[in-house]
Amino acid sequence: MSYHKHIFESPLSKHEIKHKSARGGLTVATTQLLTFIARFFSTAILARLLTPNDYGLVAMATVTIGAAAIFKDGGLTLATIQSETIDHLRISKLFWINLAIGFSLTIIVSSVAPYIASFFKNDKLTDVVRLLSIAFTINSLTIQHQALLRRQMKHGRIAVCQIASLTIGLSVAILIAQQRQDYWALVWLHLAASTSSCIITFLILPWKPSLPKKSTNISTLLSFGNDMLVSQMVTYLRRNADNILIGKLSGPTQLGYYEKAYSLLLAPISQLNTPLTTVAIPALSRLKNDPKNYEKFLHNLLSILFLATIPIVTLLFLFSESIVFVWLGPKWEASATLFKLLSLAALAGAISNPHGWVLVSKGLTREYRNLEIFSSIITVGAIFAGSFSGPSGVAIGYSIASSILTFVIWRYTLKHTNTPVSVLISALRHPIIACIPSSIVSYLIFIYLTNTTSILFCLIISSIFFIVIYSSLTFFVFGKYKLLKECASLALTKK
Repeated sequence: MSYHKHIFESPLSKHEIKHKSARGGLTVATTQLLTFIARFFSTAILARLLTPNDYGLVAMATVTIGAAAIFKDGGLTLATIQSETIDHLRISKLFWINLAIGFSLTIIVSSVAPYIASFFKNDKLTDVVRLLSIAFTINSLTIQHQALLRRQMKHGRIAVCQIASLTIGLSVAILIAQQRQDYWALVWLHLAASTSSCIITFLILPWKPSLPKKSTNISTLLSFGNDMLVSQMVTYLRRNADNILIGKLSGPTQLGYYEKAYSLLLAPISQLNTPLTTVAIPALSRLKNDPKNYEKFLHNLLSILFLATIPIVTLLFLFSESIVFVWLGPKWEASATLFKLLSLAALAGAISNPHGWVLVSKGLTREYRNLEIFSSIITVGAIFAGSFSGPSGVAIGYSIASSILTFVIWRYTLKHTNTPVSVLISALRHPIIACIPSSIVSYLIFIYLTNTTSILFCLIISSIFFIVIYSSLTFFVFGKYKLLKECASLALTKK
């Protein structure tokens, strides 16, 4: 029972929260860097072994699987993380609920697989969807284990699980791609990663749930979870309506080009957003009753996120055609135009995503749900209007809607949480200003070198100039080195 008490208690000390957040941010950032490197090189290999049609076919399956996957969580992960107090019996009951949902989803999705194949007019999808549906049951086994690790900010253990499972999944995919050179390599990537993640999670957190008791009250957690579930459903629809429409109207090959452009653009951004989200929600949830420290911590998180994501999106936009050619190869040329058109949506998403940190940590899940519903209606409408012009029209509609919604989302969030707008503006101002001269100089250098050397060398030299100019302006002219120094000090100092 003492072990149970240990994993269910909450860190209440402000110093401990800052210390664990800083160390956790460093750990997760390192993890995300390693996973990005692994995905970068594995994608370069797989993109040359497989075709856009293979990627498009699996994207059709995963967009459907992903919609159903929202229900396996039931919003209960964040309910566990955000709750002030939890105990063994309540989390055990949530475990069995998640498992029951996961198993039910496996049966349901497997049963409707032929209808999914019929919708996309591709018979191959039936077997693909049925095999991928097994992951629902596998993943549901560790939902609460992962939530407990995140609540306790055990980011080192989570990192081990993520890196090991991804490595196993990618290794399996490359081996199968070399043998078969078809879409099954991507299918087994998902299954191998899910299975290994489940096993490793049990090893690093050997918590065993007890049988559920009817008397255990989890109504508060379920209420929180229900609001989060609705929010996650509409968010998923907003972010995947483009894939559904392109897959339906244009087929797997065009979807393959679009999906690869989208994932290529969003990959580095998600690698930065994920670690900060992992740190932000647990930490901000503990500080929600301390406005001064809450605003300071939020400002620091936003500053770090914008300092990294804004220049990355700018670089990807400037050199989109060359990046696609070098990374994926010549047969993916059609992805380059889509890559550039989606850049604005990527930038808008990087700026607007953190609003969820604020609303969820404050417990305003109903407001979060309403905002996501509104955003989804606008985005899906814009994507649908653009879909009649093919993938390019979808990308343009998505980018326009995302840009407009960024202002609406933050206005709504700041108003309902009484958070000063200066927290957002001060975090945004310096990265945007620093990107302007950095972009001009690096692009001129790229044009000058294009006719004299290889594309790869041009990219490397131009990117180095961009990074040096941007870093000099943000760290020394705008003084952001103090923020990084403070974070590094907390991360590297033992309690």
